[in-house]
Amino acid sequence: MEAWLRRGPARARTTVVGGRILVDRGGPRLPGLTDAVRTHGGIARHMQGAA
Repeated sequence: MEAWLRRGPARARTTVVGGRILVDRGGPRLPGLTDAVRTHGGIARHMQGAA
């Protein structure tokens, strides 16, 4: 197990928690993620004075 953790893939390919797929084919699969990233971008731009 230690060797796998040290030499295994750098990124999660698939992650399942509580029966829900959170990462599939290396990409996040979370409901509302696209909207959350868009909202975050808008807030970040506003805070940086770019909005």
